[in-house]
Amino acid sequence: MIKMNFEKAIVNINRSLNKKRPEKFNPKWIKNRCKISHHFIVNNIKTLSGDPDWDLVVSNLEKNNQKLWMRKIKKREIKEYEDKEELNVILKTSDPIN
Repeated sequence: MIKMNFEKAIVNINRSLNKKRPEKFNPKWIKNRCKISHHFIVNNIKTLSGDPDWDLVVSNLEKNNQKLWMRKIKKREIKEYEDKEELNVILKTSDPIN
Protein backbone atom coordinates (compact mmCIF):
# COMPACT_ATOMS: atom_id res chain seq x y z
CA MET A 1 0.00 0.00 0.00
CA ILE A 2 1.28 3.45 -0.93
CA LYS A 3 1.66 5.86 1.98
CA MET A 4 0.14 9.10 0.68
CA ASN A 5 0.71 12.63 1.93
CA PHE A 6 -0.08 16.08 0.56
CA GLU A 7 3.23 16.52 -1.26
CA LYS A 8 2.95 13.11 -2.94
CA ALA A 9 -0.63 13.86 -3.98
CA ILE A 10 0.48 17.12 -5.61
CA VAL A 11 3.38 15.42 -7.42
CA ASN A 12 1.03 12.67 -8.62
CA ILE A 13 -1.58 15.14 -9.93
CA ASN A 14 1.08 17.28 -11.65
CA ARG A 15 2.59 14.20 -13.28
CA SER A 16 -0.81 13.05 -14.56
CA LEU A 17 -1.68 16.51 -15.87
CA ASN A 18 1.68 16.85 -17.63
CA LYS A 19 1.34 13.40 -19.18
CA LYS A 20 -2.34 13.58 -20.24
CA ARG A 21 -2.40 17.31 -21.08
CA PRO A 22 -6.15 17.90 -20.66
CA GLU A 23 -7.71 21.19 -21.80
CA LYS A 24 -9.20 21.51 -18.32
CA PHE A 25 -9.57 19.46 -15.17
CA ASN A 26 -11.72 19.35 -12.06
CA PRO A 27 -12.20 17.08 -9.03
CA LYS A 28 -13.88 14.44 -11.21
CA TRP A 29 -10.86 14.36 -13.55
CA ILE A 30 -8.58 13.86 -10.54
CA LYS A 31 -10.86 11.14 -9.16
CA ASN A 32 -10.78 9.24 -12.46
CA ARG A 33 -7.03 9.53 -13.07
CA CYS A 34 -5.41 9.94 -9.64
CA LYS A 35 -7.62 7.79 -7.42
CA ILE A 36 -5.25 7.50 -4.46
CA SER A 37 -4.46 11.22 -4.45
CA HIS A 38 -8.15 12.10 -4.75
CA HIS A 39 -9.04 9.77 -1.88
CA PHE A 40 -6.32 11.33 0.29
CA ILE A 41 -7.43 14.90 -0.51
CA VAL A 42 -11.14 14.24 0.06
CA ASN A 43 -10.43 12.58 3.41
CA ASN A 44 -7.59 14.75 4.72
CA ILE A 45 -7.36 18.17 3.04
CA LYS A 46 -10.46 20.05 4.13
CA THR A 47 -11.76 23.56 4.57
CA LEU A 48 -13.20 24.74 7.87
CA SER A 49 -16.64 23.73 6.60
CA GLY A 50 -15.40 20.17 5.99
CA ASP A 51 -15.33 20.25 2.18
CA PRO A 52 -12.23 19.18 0.22
CA ASP A 53 -9.90 22.20 -0.04
CA TRP A 54 -9.43 22.28 -3.81
CA ASP A 55 -8.14 25.87 -3.63
CA LEU A 56 -5.21 24.69 -1.51
CA VAL A 57 -4.57 21.76 -3.84
CA VAL A 58 -4.66 23.85 -7.02
CA SER A 59 -2.50 26.61 -5.51
CA ASN A 60 0.23 24.00 -4.91
CA LEU A 61 0.21 22.66 -8.48
CA GLU A 62 2.64 23.84 -11.15
CA LYS A 63 1.60 27.24 -12.54
CA ASN A 64 0.82 25.90 -16.00
CA ASN A 65 -1.49 23.29 -14.45
CA GLN A 66 -3.23 25.82 -12.19
CA LYS A 67 -4.46 27.61 -15.30
CA LEU A 68 -6.33 24.48 -16.43
CA TRP A 69 -8.44 24.21 -13.28
CA MET A 70 -12.09 24.11 -14.40
CA ARG A 71 -11.19 26.35 -17.34
CA LYS A 72 -14.02 27.23 -19.70
CA ILE A 73 -16.64 25.72 -17.41
CA LYS A 74 -19.66 27.97 -17.63
CA LYS A 75 -21.08 29.22 -14.40
CA ARG A 76 -24.77 28.67 -14.02
CA GLU A 77 -26.81 31.77 -14.65
CA ILE A 78 -28.86 32.80 -11.66
CA LYS A 79 -32.35 33.87 -12.61
CA GLU A 80 -33.79 36.43 -10.26
CA TYR A 81 -37.43 36.55 -9.29
CA GLU A 82 -39.30 39.19 -11.24
CA ASP A 83 -42.77 38.95 -9.72
CA LYS A 84 -42.49 40.83 -6.42
CA GLU A 85 -46.00 39.92 -5.28
CA GLU A 86 -45.39 36.21 -5.81
CA LEU A 87 -42.05 36.47 -4.02
CA ASN A 88 -43.69 38.18 -1.04
CA VAL A 89 -46.33 35.43 -0.84
CA ILE A 90 -43.61 32.76 -0.91
CA LEU A 91 -41.52 34.48 1.73
CA LYS A 92 -44.52 35.13 3.94
CA THR A 93 -45.73 31.50 3.83
CA SER A 94 -42.27 30.14 4.55
CA ASP A 95 -41.75 32.43 7.56
CA PRO A 96 -41.71 30.07 10.61
CA ILE A 97 -42.46 32.94 13.00
CA ASN A 98 -45.89 33.82 11.53
